[in-house]
Formats: sequence, structure tokens, C-alpha cells
Amino acid sequence: MKHTSYADITYNHKNFMVRFAHLKRNFYVKKLINSLKPKTILDYGTGDGELYKNLDLNKLCKIILFEPESKMFKDLKKNLQKIPNSNNCIPLKNIKNISSKKFDLILCLEVLEHLPLTERMKFYKLCSNNLKKNGSCIIEVPIEYGPILFLKEFGRKYLKSRKTEYSMKELFLSVFFGKIIDKHNRFDLYDKRTFISPRHGFDLFKFLDELKSYGDVKFLYNSPFKFLPKILNKSVVLRLKPR
Repeated sequence: MKHTSYADITYNHKNFMVRFAHLKRNFYVKKLINSLKPKTILDYGTGDGELYKNLDLNKLCKIILFEPESKMFKDLKKNLQKIPNSNNCIPLKNIKNISSKKFDLILCLEVLEHLPLTERMKFYKLCSNNLKKNGSCIIEVPIEYGPILFLKEFGRKYLKSRKTEYSMKELFLSVFFGKIIDKHNRFDLYDKRTFISPRHGFDLFKFLDELKSYGDVKFLYNSPFKFLPKILNKSVVLRLKPR
């Protein structure tokens, strides 16, 4: 049975609308990296490394690409072989191996919504310990309420052939009233899981309050349509400055 890669369901998807959102996200993040001009990067939850295509890697001293999922890590290593000047990109499967290294930039794109509270706390501690004094932590998380949620669920069901994550009642409350119901206990301090697959019920409002308890948070932009409100966008990009 053929392995369905991350690329197949995102930036290489046969449907243009699915591809567009992912490609646009990568375009924005690349511009952001180029504007910050970091010498060292930690990408926390890299995925398959598509982001690093068309980046001028010669200007970056070292990039640590942390990806714990085995299939994704395999795709990452394969893709790095196709990227020019990628010898300063170091794929990593165990985050403990970075020890006391310091970074100018830590990226965490579409990852934290999949982690229970205890795992997110580990990430915030890592940012506090491993980010240089004037460094930046860039975070992207999905918007799962308002009209965009209806479009996302339509795409998941009819374009990606997935089962819907929401009941009709939940969808109605989220789309028309912004009421978010999280059945996955993302804010449970005693949750022992390390990964939550569904995006169902990700509460951006509670998440922002959580971030603010760890540092200063600045809104950067919505994606893929920077000038449209959050409820018409797929995700939001934020900067965290740990205290």
C-alpha cells in the first residue's frame, strides 16, 4: 500500500485550494525568516522540510530540524538530499540532543495545537532556555471557529476524504457563535499523551491566554489572507518573547 505523504495532503494536493493555503503559509514564513536574518534556527516539528526549499541556506549558519514522527522524519531526510546547500540543516529525532545550544529563531508551525498541556509546557521551557536574548519564537496555530471552520470541514470531508471532526451541533455553535468545545483535554495538566491528532476544538482564545503567561505575545499576521479577519483565515502567526 502506497504511503500517503504529508506533501500529498498539503502543498502537493491535487486540489488547488488545499495547495494554496500551505504554499502561501510557506511563502510568508520564508519572507519572515529572511527579514529576521537568523544565524541559527530550531524548527520544532519540522515536518518534511518543504519550507527550506528556495531559502538561501548559505546565509544561515545552522538549522536544527526536529521531527519526532518516524515517517515524517524519513521524508525529511529524503527531501534534504534534494535541497541545495542543505548540509547545514541537521535533522533531529530527539530534542534532548540540543542540550544547551542557543538559537536566534525558534519556529513552531502548526504543532502546538496537537500537543497536550504538559508537552506544550516543555516547549515553553525549551524556548526560555534555548533562545538567545534577542531571539524570536514564531508560532503558528489554526483558527477553528467562525466561517473558516465550515470551509475547513468541507475541505476535510470532500477534498481530503476524511471523516468530519465535528457534530452538526458543534459546527453550528462554532461557526455562528464562536463557541469552541474541546473534547481532547488540551488544557489538562495530568494528560499523559504526547500527541493529539485532531484539530477539533482547538481553542485559540485559551491558547493566547496560556502564551501570555509564559511571555510577551505579538500578533504578526493571519494566513493565507493577511488583510482579512481571523474568521476568514486558516491560521494565525504569533511571536513569543519568553520572560
